[in-house]
Amino acid sequence: MIGYRYYKDTFGGRYGEEIVPWLRRSFMLIDSQTIAADEEDIADAVCVQAEAMIGDGVTQLSLGDYSEKRRAEGPICSEAMALLQAAGLCYRGVPIGGVV
Repeated sequence: MIGYRYYKDTFGGRYGEEIVPWLRRSFMLIDSQTIAADEEDIADAVCVQAEAMIGDGVTQLSLGDYSEKRRAEGPICSEAMALLQAAGLCYRGVPIGGVV
């Protein structure tokens, strides 16, 4: 489980301890949607997802003077999904007979 200390010290999270339940929930969501991975591999994606969930699914992208706010498109926000895809941790198979 990704803890508050990782979130704050390593990830550099902006929320206080109120994010802890969201970290747990994000871990369960992301763990259920990825292929076998170490906790370290998905830690940043869990933190990004928790921040998106605590912010009502609104994420903000900033680059220089440009800033954009977006709502999450699905159960996993696009920033977390990008981290998982870059690490090769997303299952991209085709469900057969309702089983993935």
